Amino acid sequence: MSERVTQTRPTIDVANDQPVMLNDHIRELVVCEGEGGLAHAEMRLDNTAEHDGIGIDFAFEYSDTDTLRLGTGIRILFPARDLETDEDIPREVFAGRVSALEFAGTQFGNAELCVLAEDHLMPWRMRRRTRALEGKPVKELLADLALEVGMSEPVTDFLTNEAVMRHQVDESDLAFLRKLLADWDADVQIVEGKLQVAPRADIERGVLPLSYGSTLESVRMVADLAHQRGRFSLSAYDHVQGAAILKEMQTGALGPGEGRLAGEYLGPFGDTFLHQSAAPVTNAEEAQAMIDALGARQSRRFVTVEGVARGNPEIRVGTHLEIDGVGARFSNTYYCTQARHRYSRGDGYQTEFQAECAYFKGEVAA
Repeated sequence: MSERVTQTRPTIDVANDQPVMLNDHIRELVVCEGEGGLAHAEMRLDNTAEHDGIGIDFAFEYSDTDTLRLGTGIRILFPARDLETDEDIPREVFAGRVSALEFAGTQFGNAELCVLAEDHLMPWRMRRRTRALEGKPVKELLADLALEVGMSEPVTDFLTNEAVMRHQVDESDLAFLRKLLADWDADVQIVEGKLQVAPRADIERGVLPLSYGSTLESVRMVADLAHQRGRFSLSAYDHVQGAAILKEMQTGALGPGEGRLAGEYLGPFGDTFLHQSAAPVTNAEEAQAMIDALGARQSRRFVTVEGVARGNPEIRVGTHLEIDGVGARFSNTYYCTQARHRYSRGDGYQTEFQAECAYFKGEVAA
């Protein structure tokens, strides 16, 4: 197959079936995912078709074409070129359930069916409450939360932390889950129907090279010191031991890339620091984890990227993007924090993404 001819049209799968009319009528489709889970999809479909024995009418108002009902489980697959076979192989980029349907029509008769769907974290967002959860290993706490929504035991191979009693105060289960994992610098995604949780530094959802002018169509990269600090510290009080707690960021788990950290460029600005006082922790271990997580999140935002690549389903949250062709200072490996897979009849398949890196090669070689 020619390298110039590639398949770009996505495929909608419903119960392991790929309805012909449904897929033929795709006008535009967007899948978005970011850190913290809850990916969502939006589809715009032509809503007129010719039916046998009836003629031209609305496309999806008949029992044999009404395939995307509220609550229906769907999968969305985008094609990716397999280098070994030189063929386009469908890769899943979304799995979830239809959450909204919209009819849109104009005076010219261009009727559309708009379909919205959210991934399997949606039930977590739809449960809001106040409660206290007893302290236990974070793995066990996550398993209990997953069981409540009928989800199989989550994948938490890299988590070894112990949590003290937690309070969920007038917030959704998803908000509570994100807040809990943020304290341990961990992220959550739904992968192949399972809850996947891991510390940010351990996540590598594949490594993908992108070259400006080739697979990378446009890009904006910024190394910004405005929100960086030379050191991070935290103070709290251990009520059990009756002693004050003071911790400074120690972690070096800052993700992929190479070069110098922001702190090495902050000398001309004097002593820069962030101190969090009266932190909501009760022991030294949690205090250290919290300041490490806060400092790491901020440090990783030193160099940020917004780009548009040729459509590629391998670009997902957690993918390490090896970007080159942008000069020696910015050519580096970045962690993808947001991916938007977009298809339209006019523009074909493109992937918009955001990424970040804690390191910068700030000096141009002589």
